[in-house]
Amino acid sequence: MEDFAKVIMTIALAVPRIGTAFAIAPFFGSGFLLGIPRRGFILSAALVFIPTLLLAPFPQQPPSPLLLCALVVKETLIGLLFGFGSSIGFWAMQAAGEYIDSQRGATAGAYFNPLLRGLNSPVGGLLLRFSIMLFLATRGFVVFLSALLTSFEIYPLWNFLPELKMLKTSAFFLLARQLFELSILYSAPLLVLFLLIDLGLGFMNRFVPSLNVFFFSLPVKSVAGFLLVIVYLPFIARAFSRNLFSSESLSIWIRSILS
Repeated sequence: MEDFAKVIMTIALAVPRIGTAFAIAPFFGSGFLLGIPRRGFILSAALVFIPTLLLAPFPQQPPSPLLLCALVVKETLIGLLFGFGSSIGFWAMQAAGEYIDSQRGATAGAYFNPLLRGLNSPVGGLLLRFSIMLFLATRGFVVFLSALLTSFEIYPLWNFLPELKMLKTSAFFLLARQLFELSILYSAPLLVLFLLIDLGLGFMNRFVPSLNVFFFSLPVKSVAGFLLVIVYLPFIARAFSRNLFSSESLSIWIRSILS
């Protein structure tokens, strides 16, 4: 009976870290899996980790309710950091699509009508779903679970607040910089194309002043952009795979924060 209570308490304490990491990760967000299946998957993931979690030293004295609440908060914070570190590549793909939509004029209506600013970016949604499909097709989810299991080995459940070395090593800010760098890298070919189109239309307007360049540029950029996206997808897939986190790189990120 005592062992059973230990298992139940371990599962209950592991769920906040796992659930928070899954909630932040774009490939497991609320838009893809909802309700009972989502909670059941999180619980099943916690069950898979049980053999490793039970290896951690269990407190000799039963933890007090106050200590349990503090541990739950700690696990939630660790899951938050883990989810952020594992989502950089996906957010970079989505941001690249938003840059592309902004430059081709798809979001120009938001400048005149503030109600349109809440609309999603079409190319951003396309690249995000493409990256998720690529992630799942290349066994990326197995790598994600392996890295999440590594986080429990680095910092066990029953240890209290870690020393957040990210405040010293700026690991958090390095990831934020990586987000912006990757988003510019992924969108650079199309941004250069749109710049060339703008230059060409500018010269055209120089010789034909009566031409409405703004009205003419929107369909030209959209057609050219979508044609280039079709050609560009294999290349951006390889770039995404190279920059996608691995269990080793994510373990370094976790160790830089928690150890």
